[in-house]
Amino acid sequence: MKQYIYKTLIAIILLVSIQNHLKAQCIADNIEVPKLLELDERGNAKMNLIATTKGVKNARVWVFDQWGNKVFQSSVSIMNAKEKITKELDTGWDGKKNGTQLKAGLYVYSIEATCFDDTHIRRGGTVTLAKPKEGAKEDRTAY
Repeated sequence: MKQYIYKTLIAIILLVSIQNHLKAQCIADNIEVPKLLELDERGNAKMNLIATTKGVKNARVWVFDQWGNKVFQSSVSIMNAKEKITKELDTGWDGKKNGTQLKAGLYVYSIEATCFDDTHIRRGGTVTLAKPKEGAKEDRTAY
């Protein structure tokens, strides 16, 4: 009987430890956003702003210009991950507002995310929308 009680207590302690460990991992640092979104020679973004997430099941994204004007908002929850692994999150922002390319400069983003344990986290920061340097040619090397 004592052995059964000890085994049960150990199992409970392990479960609580694992649960606390998973909750502790759901932090804003689990969302990484690049600092640079490059424009091509025509002024279009080479790709959408891509964030890397871990333990996040869905997220919403807002982007603002330097004066605080909203230039982008994800219209719905944009990611429905089914696994608790690192995922790429295509924010959908391509450096444009209503189809019009924005000027190069500094932009502010805000991300609200829900983790697998249903905790909510926020991540904010800046991203630079940058034009290619004059005279620089696009790298067309095949890999």
